[in-house]
Amino acid sequence: MAIMASGNRTRELNLITCPTLVIHGRDDKLLPAAGGEATARVIAGSRLELIDGMGHDLPAELWPRFADLIAENAARAKPEPA
Repeated sequence: MAIMASGNRTRELNLITCPTLVIHGRDDKLLPAAGGEATARVIAGSRLELIDGMGHDLPAELWPRFADLIAENAARAKPEPA
């Protein structure tokens, strides 16, 4: 419902300039992996991580992996000049 209510966000996603990580479950029955792929495709320089066996959830056993992925993505950021 939220996606349908917000409409197409491609133009806004194109405006993102910070390092972006898209995490998506390959087995997501609510939003197919193609949605994550499309999101990553329109955000310049983004990284897509498709996770086998994951659906539309954040299973606790994957939290360490998520933390590592987020830390790696944060490390890609460049500090703004003071």
